[in-house]
Amino acid sequence: MSERKLYLLEKLFLGFLFLGSIFFASISIYTQNPVWLVFTAICIIFIVPVLWGFISSFVPQSTSDKIRSRIEQTLSFIFASSLLLIGIGIFGYQVYSYLRFGSWLPFSVIDLMVIFNIEWAESPIDWLGVWEILNKIPVSVFFIGLSILAFNSYDKNALGESKKP
Repeated sequence: MSERKLYLLEKLFLGFLFLGSIFFASISIYTQNPVWLVFTAICIIFIVPVLWGFISSFVPQSTSDKIRSRIEQTLSFIFASSLLLIGIGIFGYQVYSYLRFGSWLPFSVIDLMVIFNIEWAESPIDWLGVWEILNKIPVSVFFIGLSILAFNSYDKNALGESKKP
């Protein structure tokens, strides 16, 4: 297949994905059924790499690498910030509940695993020591700890980028 035909096919595919995402989002709004948002998200997930390939064909490789690095740093920061906000939000809700009702609302990692229907968390048969440890770790501390690890990864990426000439 010639490069021109491949370019046109890629452009056509990208157009269909854009139209599909707009179409599915419109149906979701009109019917008020969130299932259509799943189709919208799938279209958007496919749009990103196709659009990246489309843009990178016009941009020099060095600029493309800088853009990719910047996007990775931004996504890493957003992920780490989200984990931190989830941890702070859960802790804030626990404090609010304690101040309002006078009793602390315990929420451990095991409770989170039970919400996600992990059978081992509901009735462990083995690894009871691990279950006991996870039952004592508050989920807010768990998310804040994960955010610290994610911010550490973000800092390494940012530092590694600034050291390159």
